[in-house]
Amino acid sequence: MLFRYFGEGSGDSSSGGAAFAIALSVIARGGVVVACAFDAQGTARHAAFETLDELRAMQGSKYVQSDAREGYRLCGVSLEAGREVLFMGTPCQVAAVRMLCGDCDRLLTCDLICHGVPSPGFWAKNLEYQNSRGLLASRKDVLFRSSDRRSRVNFELNTKGTYGRRRIPYEKDPYFTLFMGNASLRESCYMCSYAREERMGDITIGDCASRDRYPDFHPCEPVSSVIANTDAGQVALESVLSRIDIDFVPLDFSLEAQLNGQLSRPSPRPGSREDVYGDLRVLDYRGFARKYCKSVTIGWRAKRLVKILIPVGVRVALKRAVRGLGDHGRGR
Repeated sequence: MLFRYFGEGSGDSSSGGAAFAIALSVIARGGVVVACAFDAQGTARHAAFETLDELRAMQGSKYVQSDAREGYRLCGVSLEAGREVLFMGTPCQVAAVRMLCGDCDRLLTCDLICHGVPSPGFWAKNLEYQNSRGLLASRKDVLFRSSDRRSRVNFELNTKGTYGRRRIPYEKDPYFTLFMGNASLRESCYMCSYAREERMGDITIGDCASRDRYPDFHPCEPVSSVIANTDAGQVALESVLSRIDIDFVPLDFSLEAQLNGQLSRPSPRPGSREDVYGDLRVLDYRGFARKYCKSVTIGWRAKRLVKILIPVGVRVALKRAVRGLGDHGRGR
């Protein structure tokens, strides 16, 4: 299904808020949510959340390999205590928690449509570099994506600092540039056996690649693809969909799998991947950044200016009007 949550806390979600809404329903039943959040040092780690306020820390995309070891332990401890547990992570992490915890009807799993992850060491170097430039004031508040009046999805490095949110366009950040080009992923990600239609989790969530085929469904806002893979996942989703602050429509899964690559195959390995981690080891990071950041062209600056000056709602309306004129012309 195509999914949009617009209740409390939805504004901090990178996509349509599906992960947050599903997690809220588990907490409301007295359960525990184990998911990824940044710690104070900017390291992505799995932790346990039991309240709405705690749950906010898991919101937002985190394009880095998470340390899930403590999360696996917390899943086992909570299940042994007789509590319901929702584990959210990449498909390989969901496979791991299922292997460790066994077949337990109190364990609900949710896997992400994962495109692969760079190494934590690379991310740590990038954080150090950006902080040395005075751009990232608070590591735990880092966001990789946001949405606002300019766009449904901004691929930028963001942080909540002393003077408000700082934005670093991904083209100006070597870590983000290489991630967006699939050039810094772990070698195993290019051969991932979980990037397929048969999923590991009871529920699968991710960005909707076919959203333009649903022009009337919240056209100016980010939305999620949500897929129930098991009976347990279907039951869990039905309890979420009963909320009044959720909107959804059926999703053409075959079309979504065709357009959303990692529902059918791993991310491709570009030739530039050969040199990335070797250069990361030997180059000064400023030199590394100069080599791998994208060139900022006049066209890029013009596109950003358009986004700043013309709100996304106006651009969506203009696009629909142009599409309507085209359809009318073909009809004649």
